[in-house]
Amino acid sequence: MAYSNSETNVTSSPSRLNLHDEAGRPANDNHTAPRVFSILDLISTDDDEVANRVRRAERFAIAVLIAMAVCLIAGPIVYATLMFGI
Repeated sequence: MAYSNSETNVTSSPSRLNLHDEAGRPANDNHTAPRVFSILDLISTDDDEVANRVRRAERFAIAVLIAMAVCLIAGPIVYATLMFGI
């Protein structure tokens, strides 16, 4: 099987030519200290906004509870209707 010259020739990239220069640099060469990101930065300290979020969460929890109750009541009724032909 014959190989073309483009497959057998390896060209060196310019980034590999400076390998010795790069080896002397430290692994963490950041000049500025990284800013620490925390999930606590996303929490609002405004009391009105917190109260609004709590209100919406309570409403959503009540809606989920009602939906679960409806499914627990309607599920067996639908099952019995389909299985026994009532």
